[in-house]
Amino acid sequence: MRYLHNSKRIIAGVMAVFMLATSVNMPVIQTVKADETTQENEAATKTSAISIYSPRVKSYYQGYDYTGETPLHHGYNILDPVTGKSIMNKVNYSIKYYLDKDHTIEAEALKMPGSYYPVITIEPYGDLIGITEPMNHIDIKKASQTLNARPQVSDYTGKKISYTNYDVIGFLGEDGEPFGPQPRKNPIITYYSDENYTNAISTPVDVGTYYVEVMNRTDKVYFASEKYRTTLTISPADLVVECSDKEVRWTGNPIPYKNYKVYDSNGRLISNPPVKVEYFTDEARTDKMEEIPKDLGTYYIRLTCTGSLRYKNKVIPDLITYTIVKGYQRLDFEYTEVVYDGLPHGINYSLLRDDPNAEVTLVYYIDTERSMKTSEHEGASVEGGEPTAPGFYYVNAIVGATENCTRTSNKTGVLRIKSATNDPREDYCYLCGYNYDGLPHGIFINNESEIELKEVVYLDEEHTIMTGPENGAEYEGGYPTEPGWYFPRLYRLNDDGEYEEIVDWRGKAYMYEIRHFPYTHIIIPWNGQGDMPM
Repeated sequence: MRYLHNSKRIIAGVMAVFMLATSVNMPVIQTVKADETTQENEAATKTSAISIYSPRVKSYYQGYDYTGETPLHHGYNILDPVTGKSIMNKVNYSIKYYLDKDHTIEAEALKMPGSYYPVITIEPYGDLIGITEPMNHIDIKKASQTLNARPQVSDYTGKKISYTNYDVIGFLGEDGEPFGPQPRKNPIITYYSDENYTNAISTPVDVGTYYVEVMNRTDKVYFASEKYRTTLTISPADLVVECSDKEVRWTGNPIPYKNYKVYDSNGRLISNPPVKVEYFTDEARTDKMEEIPKDLGTYYIRLTCTGSLRYKNKVIPDLITYTIVKGYQRLDFEYTEVVYDGLPHGINYSLLRDDPNAEVTLVYYIDTERSMKTSEHEGASVEGGEPTAPGFYYVNAIVGATENCTRTSNKTGVLRIKSATNDPREDYCYLCGYNYDGLPHGIFINNESEIELKEVVYLDEEHTIMTGPENGAEYEGGYPTEPGWYFPRLYRLNDDGEYEEIVDWRGKAYMYEIRHFPYTHIIIPWNGQGDMPM
């Protein structure tokens, strides 16, 4: 049975039962009571115009791709239940969206990917009643994302190098600028050592070509991107070279240019860098030398870092000058010890610079301060000349200037002429020291003239306090046995049978030491003037 919705088609009577057609064509029972105040003959013909039908809602499944914006939901229509015509533009209605089929969790907005369950509410219109009922669900699908991965070339750094030459792109506006939520910017990156992408490795470090597979992750908005394959190439890095002009002194030997420093790409100094140095005699660097220069003059350098697996070759274009100027002659003395034979003796030495024109002058002294030159007392033929008498001599060397070297002086050495008699009390005027052994010790002059000599030993350089038993001497002024410094004076018996001091005892007084065993000391001569050396 189908019922119309105007009053002319209402059955007369006190009570009438009607069935309302709903959107699902289910009847609705409604009782209508006639107005009892009307005339009896009008009761059957006059009724109120009462709404007894509900509008009909037609909905269907709707699917959208995510766009970053709220989609327009047009997957429904509101129809007149009698005529079947759309009245959607005539009625007032609202729609709520839910995240569950039971319509308990209301969605904040119909925007993000997911499934939504709408419920429509239509307000009464004309003779149609209002209704609230669910509609077909709606799906907003995740969007696809674009991953642009390009080959990457990086310089070697000695550290891990990650692949970064990619773009992850989501929605773009009309102006080409991204809008809305954008995809994640940290894709999954896998490195391979082979072009078949079978041998996965960790993030590469060394020079070489590596194969990269890139895929961006899925998230709430975007599906995972497709895998994209490309390459990562780590190239040898540039070396940083610091160099400048250099001046060195002549040595007589080839002198390589080493005035440079080489740094890696991290700024670290490289020890023993792979540097090639070429030498030229002209500024144009056309006349190349086959050997490292050693003669005085100015040379021109071309510097090249020869590189390696990890570093590029690097040629320094700057003109570098390399100059060899006059050097210093080096002279080394040997400690020289000879036995007295009445002949003059000199010290052994060697020149460390191969300069055939070098002239060496040696001056001999009898004191370590080199203030008193040798004389006829020491058997020297000239002042400062080679001595013949036993003793210690102190030598100063002077090397004259040459074409290659400047004048060099003040190089010192020691010459000793030992007594041929091997007297245990040592040689003529020999300054000595003894390790303590409990025996008496002193200084004695070799007496070849058979003149009677007497030696008196003192405890002070002023020669006022003689040795005695407290120093281990058998008598006053005798040879001591105990450790300490001692100051002897020498006397000889004259023709009158008296002892007189030998004042010209090589021009000065001497001292000696008995040392605490096992300590050793350097024996320092003293000329009796000024403070005593300690």
